[in-house]
Amino acid sequence: MRDSVDVRANQDADQDEDAAGEAFCRARSARSRRGLGQVFTPPSLVEKMLDLVEAEIGGSPLPGRVVDAGAGSGRFALAAARRFPLARIVAVETDPECLEILRFNAEEQGLSARIDFLAQDYCALELPRIDSPTLFLGNPPYVRHHDILSVAKERYAATAAVLGLGRASRLAGLHLHFWLHTARIAALGDIGCFITGAEWLDAVYGAPLRRGLASPVLGLSRLVIVEPTLRLFETALTTSAIASFRPKAALERPACVVRVATSEQLSESLSARDCGSSHDIAHAVLAETPTWSQLGRVESRLSSESSFIGRPLGEVFRVQRGQSTGCNAVWIAGSQAKDLPTSTLFPTITKARFLFAAGGRLDADAVANLPRVIDLPLDIACLSATEQDAVSRFLLWAKAQGAADTWTARHRASWHAVRLTPPAPILVTYMARRPPVFVRNPHGARHLNIAHGLYPKWPLSETTLDFLAGWLNEHIGVVHGRPYAGGLIKFEPRMLENLKLLP
Repeated sequence: MRDSVDVRANQDADQDEDAAGEAFCRARSARSRRGLGQVFTPPSLVEKMLDLVEAEIGGSPLPGRVVDAGAGSGRFALAAARRFPLARIVAVETDPECLEILRFNAEEQGLSARIDFLAQDYCALELPRIDSPTLFLGNPPYVRHHDILSVAKERYAATAAVLGLGRASRLAGLHLHFWLHTARIAALGDIGCFITGAEWLDAVYGAPLRRGLASPVLGLSRLVIVEPTLRLFETALTTSAIASFRPKAALERPACVVRVATSEQLSESLSARDCGSSHDIAHAVLAETPTWSQLGRVESRLSSESSFIGRPLGEVFRVQRGQSTGCNAVWIAGSQAKDLPTSTLFPTITKARFLFAAGGRLDADAVANLPRVIDLPLDIACLSATEQDAVSRFLLWAKAQGAADTWTARHRASWHAVRLTPPAPILVTYMARRPPVFVRNPHGARHLNIAHGLYPKWPLSETTLDFLAGWLNEHIGVVHGRPYAGGLIKFEPRMLENLKLLP
């Protein structure tokens, strides 16, 4: 039997709170509303999502602006206005009838003076910069690709390309368009919380969204996967996923992934300030995981340390050498980067000595003190006007230094985009006159081509990663490498992948 107690227990209160919205839902058939993506979120669930937002904010500044993406009758907009009384609310809605209901509800609650009612397509929204964070909140409409105009699909594909998320499928539903547009207009320090259908966790057309959440483009913070047995919407037979995210922020902590099958578990997962018994999964692992619907169901295909015995390291990890900048004097930040936006500066292992000094683990202070590598987006038009001016001045200087003429620069998608590899949970030195060191990297340092990254082929817990890094440090020596000129010992990716674990 489906567990929908949470929704039904609050049904009367929900209807009283948005009587006009409920009347709208009765007046239009569920089928016609679904065609426009008009599935209103129960107010009790809206409040729980705001609990999650408050937990994610913690001691950080409160939002000065809240954007309700696809506002409907205003359930998110009005709840956020009550929860954050100093914030300006931006309610974006294309349906004029819904917008009138929203205005009516806002006036009834005395909140209309704090709300900007925008009758427009959310994916065309532009926001002025403000000094405080913006919260992006809502239930982006699920509209099938059959009902999306070609011009909107082309815009979606262009946005994915600008954000560096690869090719975007024309089969994506409208909610994915909303996600990627949010990534485009968000600024460092902003936060988001969306509830959507969960099909993007596995669907091929969901790949750009998964890439964005696994990277600083969207920066997944917490993912709540709702089991199919728990229905959150009375009129929509769909599974749901709730995600909080921090666009453009450094990936300092792994993402928290939790599965819920009951209303009680849902309430706990959205109100707790920590993940409790749920799974912490490194963003680099998420980036290497092709489908996400099973995340958090089991830790991995390996259930105990004994399961690793005799396995080649390459069965468990993909080994990837770090990125070459092509011109370290330009791309490793110094005084030339003083005006560049912080979102383009990434703490990076640029020399092996940083790994040798780490003692097997890069802590937060060590990462904070690493050099920064300048990694600009492929299309700088996604930056603010002020940021574009600073980047343009830097690029003129970089060209004068010959940075556009190196072999590496001439053979990448854009000469100015270094395209650092995602943070690896374990880093390992590439070449030295001593045994390699395997260093845990829980705070997301990037690495250049003086090191390799070990990327799990399926989610491994922090405890398992610690165990494997420790075992490798104790058992892998110079005899496993290849002698090189001047007494150096070299470890190529294939050599590492052939090493046997726990022989």
